[in-house]
Amino acid sequence: MKKFSGIILLMFTVSALTTGAYPYDLRGGLHIHTLAANSQGDVFVGSEFGGIFRIENQGSGYVNLGFGDSDVEVLTVNPADVVFAGTSAEGVFRSADNGDSWTEVNSGLGDEPWVWGFLFLDNGDMLAGITGGVYRSADDGDSWTPSGLTGYTVRWFTLAANGDILAGTVQHGIFRSADNGLSWSLTNESTVSLLTVRLVTAPDGIIYASTWGQGIYRSEDNGGNWEQVNLETFDPRINFVAFGADGTLYTSAENDGMYVSSDNGESWDEAFGLLFRVKAINFTPGGHVYTGCWGSGLFHSETNGGDWYAPTGVETSTPIETGLKAYPNPFNPSTTITYQLTESGDAILSIYNISGQKVADLLTGYSDAGSHSVTWDASGYAAGVYFPVLKARNTFLTGKILLVK
Repeated sequence: MKKFSGIILLMFTVSALTTGAYPYDLRGGLHIHTLAANSQGDVFVGSEFGGIFRIENQGSGYVNLGFGDSDVEVLTVNPADVVFAGTSAEGVFRSADNGDSWTEVNSGLGDEPWVWGFLFLDNGDMLAGITGGVYRSADDGDSWTPSGLTGYTVRWFTLAANGDILAGTVQHGIFRSADNGLSWSLTNESTVSLLTVRLVTAPDGIIYASTWGQGIYRSEDNGGNWEQVNLETFDPRINFVAFGADGTLYTSAENDGMYVSSDNGESWDEAFGLLFRVKAINFTPGGHVYTGCWGSGLFHSETNGGDWYAPTGVETSTPIETGLKAYPNPFNPSTTITYQLTESGDAILSIYNISGQKVADLLTGYSDAGSHSVTWDASGYAAGVYFPVLKARNTFLTGKILLVK
């Protein structure tokens, strides 16, 4: 197993998925939606038409659990370590043996249910958010009954500090239930326009809503009022907000990578180097971090994001998606990088070193559609491999350049 500092995104051909040494087949081409962990530290990985996997022994091995023909939107584990999978158009599946076998549990959910989120209640019931409303089960999913917000696409739930349940919908608002999901009321008219992707309640009771295209919103009064968080990103499509063991706030902007905040979202710093299109993150004991990415698979760190593991025998300098050209290459002391944008808008062209650390910004701001070129003068930099990276709303391109001295 090869270890390197920072992160370089990789692209590989996916071979047959079998039990094996982590993480050989969980890489290029796999579109990960969701991660969940059980009480033993096993991590479950759900993907779009790539399968469900169980990561074992702190990342040293994995098992393919099937579902290669399914779009797995959400995985979650209840207090008894029963695993639930929510899928697009196939409904809910349940496993009571750590994912080794699964039972379809869709009675009452209707035809081809699209399932987005789950919530387990203190009374033993569970809620499911689907395209069509909220559904409730009192028997671990064996049967389901409608529980409000009929006709809405319900994406996610969270428990507020006061015990209320909040449910996020697609452009109908964020709703509150004070009676365990039996009835719902809109928290605030300001949330109606939000395309809510995720909701999460922080240890200090602050609730964060990640939205698709409108950034992050925050409530400090159990959802009564909401304010937009100051995250400066050219891509406000936010995949999630999550918390590390120390309460640090993490978020993922679709084409602009990951950010971290230690002051409740007042300020942000770039996190995890070149990691991008991160759809899910999971923290397990001992400093282990797992990130599921769209198109580049699963990454694992044993040092809270300081180092990341790549498959044995694979060069870590292979970029996920080429498209940036540089001439001359190798070069000394300067090279000209060319790129093409499919549409006008904000763009960032940066240089990263082999450790995944940003060393220079060559472009930050508006750029017209079409072909462009930028020269990097590397006179003050050490010889070695560098990676130019272009980020824009619908573009993520990288390349590999060699500075020789």
